[in-house]
Amino acid sequence: MPLRHNSRGEERKCWQGSRVKALLLFFFLLVLPVLGLNAGAAPPQTTPQGSPTPSSKRVLVLCSYGFALPAYQKFNPALLSALETGGMRNDCIFLEYLDLLHIKDKEHRQAMADMLQHKYAALKIDLIVTVHEPALSFFLDEAKDVLPDAPIVSWIVQETFDTRDAGHRIFRLQASLDVRGTLERALELFPQTRRVIFISGVTGGERQVEREAKNVFANWEHKLEFDYTSNLPVEEMLQQVANLPPRTIVIYWNVFRDKTGQAYTPRDVGEMVAKTANAPVFGLFDTLMGLGVVGGSMLSFEAEGTRAGKFALDILNGKIKVTEQVAPATGTPVSMFDWQQIEKWGGKAGNLPEGTVLMNRPHSTWDQYGKYLIAFIFFSLAQSFLIASLLVHKRRRKSAEEALERHLGHLEDLVKERTEDLANQREWLRVTLSSIGDAVIATDMEAQITFINPVAA
Repeated sequence: MPLRHNSRGEERKCWQGSRVKALLLFFFLLVLPVLGLNAGAAPPQTTPQGSPTPSSKRVLVLCSYGFALPAYQKFNPALLSALETGGMRNDCIFLEYLDLLHIKDKEHRQAMADMLQHKYAALKIDLIVTVHEPALSFFLDEAKDVLPDAPIVSWIVQETFDTRDAGHRIFRLQASLDVRGTLERALELFPQTRRVIFISGVTGGERQVEREAKNVFANWEHKLEFDYTSNLPVEEMLQQVANLPPRTIVIYWNVFRDKTGQAYTPRDVGEMVAKTANAPVFGLFDTLMGLGVVGGSMLSFEAEGTRAGKFALDILNGKIKVTEQVAPATGTPVSMFDWQQIEKWGGKAGNLPEGTVLMNRPHSTWDQYGKYLIAFIFFSLAQSFLIASLLVHKRRRKSAEEALERHLGHLEDLVKERTEDLANQREWLRVTLSSIGDAVIATDMEAQITFINPVAA
């Protein structure tokens, strides 16, 4: 019987150990999906040893228009970030918002040039960045004597004058206005289009883009009818787009100033057009997204700001020599559309090319919960595997217990039989020794008598 008790005790210890291992395995499988979801988290970044010290060179940024221009809210932070990431100190970057759209008289412009001369003459400005064409025109005209030795990086949408004899070394960064791509995307969305309205202002750059647009549209004149609104005040233009015939689309370029001389913020006019028009409106700048514009092959001001900053750094670091002839660098437009506006006007989004950015597109269940669903499926499979393993283990344990019970019962039967055999043999030996006529005496190894029969007694 002690044999059976010890075997069951050892088995109980083994079972308890198996339970501990199973619980540990279950905990590991439980936390593994959570760890997997966070596996993509970036480790804390550390500053690499031996990184370059911040540059002491100075950059002056001249913005043509006022601070509130939406384009500057995207362009300038990206420009400053690129410069600071490249090692420039924040106190070596100077910004001026010239607001030239609201300055008409020469006296005011000359006073601003004198102010810049007084403010920056004592500073060694290593590079000037002009944003939009009016700032460059102003700097080469009224402010031509301010910082005459500093090279200029000119970010422009369209250049309307010749800078070859300007007296400064000028590097041109030209934005890419993809009028062709915007029309092509619009026709993919609305293939039944028969009329196109092109909206533009009357400033020099706006007139030039309108002329270029006419050249682009010449390829479709046998299929489409084109109309231009630059000869209309904004109020009349809005009345026109509010009553357009069916199968018409609108391409909004820019309106800084209309025919009457009234100055506007281009995005505000674009928003008014999008809200007033009874036809889908397309644009050329990403600042129009979210205002009711369907989209277009758009210029990203954030990407342009980063591009201008990196180009300026290449000049400051000597990668581009001031004496080096560099071809004008052109940015890359982004195909960007508002899914809700496509749905509103019944556009065929499936016709858009691969890689198109779709804003406000409803997320599918998989997009929203896909990673959680994967984690749940993995957890369920792991849990099922664990449960199956426990059931198999339980069945094996039960089989082992039954086998042990049978083995112990068999041992008990053997012990009982052996005990009875020994008892019978002992009784037979006692009777035999007691019945013989001779004296029989048995001793152990120490000569102690262990048996004596009656005759010997």
